Amino acid sequence: MDPWQTRFSTPGTEALLAALPETSQREVGILISLFGQPEVRWQGDRWRWTLVLSVPSGEIAVIPDPSQPRLGVRLASAFVAEHPPESLPKPARDLLAHAVCVGPWTWTEWELGVPGSVETILGVLGLGPV
Repeated sequence: MDPWQTRFSTPGTEALLAALPETSQREVGILISLFGQPEVRWQGDRWRWTLVLSVPSGEIAVIPDPSQPRLGVRLASAFVAEHPPESLPKPARDLLAHAVCVGPWTWTEWELGVPGSVETILGVLGLGPV
């Protein structure tokens, strides 16, 4: 069974990264170089084992689903309120269009491996170009 799915056996960072396509591994490498080593964390049946990176306005969870790798971005709802979608470039608006608010947090998902996905997320966070 894939290490991403095995609930009661905590995988290492390397095992989770190895399950990703090469393009996605490079994108995650960019995030790790910016934010440091991720924490391996179980995130329930939908996201399973993730690599969680702390960022200034929330967290980025690398979801190493072999069939659909993606990034889960948790932003403080106050951060989202300060940056209304109409004030953001289109890629950032798209990122927030299907966001879900849960308490003080806004959660979004972004497909990993799509050209520009990491840059868009960094732009939404105010850490790079959008």
